[in-house]
Amino acid sequence: MSKLIDTLTADQDRLLYWQSDPAFDYNAEFAASAPDDRGNILLDWLLDVISAFLRLIFGKPVSMSVTHIVLVVCLVLFVVLLIGFLYKRRDRWIGFFRASSVPYEVTPDTIYGIDFEADIRQAVSQSNYKEAVRLVYLQTLRNLSDRQLIFWELYKTPTEYMYELKEEGLRTPFRQLTNRFLEVRYGNFQATRSTYDQASALRDRMVSEGGLP
Repeated sequence: MSKLIDTLTADQDRLLYWQSDPAFDYNAEFAASAPDDRGNILLDWLLDVISAFLRLIFGKPVSMSVTHIVLVVCLVLFVVLLIGFLYKRRDRWIGFFRASSVPYEVTPDTIYGIDFEADIRQAVSQSNYKEAVRLVYLQTLRNLSDRQLIFWELYKTPTEYMYELKEEGLRTPFRQLTNRFLEVRYGNFQATRSTYDQASALRDRMVSEGGLP
């Protein structure tokens, strides 16, 4: 039997030429960058994490161009969600960057000897929304006390009044109103017109649903 002869031979010069051409280096885009070639450490780490995650999903390496696209999409979604989160809670943080034009002094909170309607109008006209929210809350306490739904005492805490109130139709709006009062009265929170409007709306709800005067 004659011996088969392999007539296929490789052109070594041609192979060396192709191997030295970056256009044919298909493994380069899958390989991680060498530490010395890295630029932004955080960015490179994110790319590595996303690349590993995509490899886990698809069961094979994914090109760096796709990884970059996924990273950009994730960053855009993060920014959009962050802006939406801050916008929904703008009343909670915008006050920290807005200087108050009206001095505010913490004084004992009494519910007697006060013309609530006149004082609230004056506070609103002066853009003193912190005082306006306080007065709306105290006016509500006065009305609840007059109806004997709570028993007002000078040194009771707002939380005590929340537990003391048993009228179902009033409990939820009163709790929300109390939270607004605590934020502007004792918390580091700068009240705005929106804050006052929310407090006033909660009191109106108690008037309509609970029969407050």
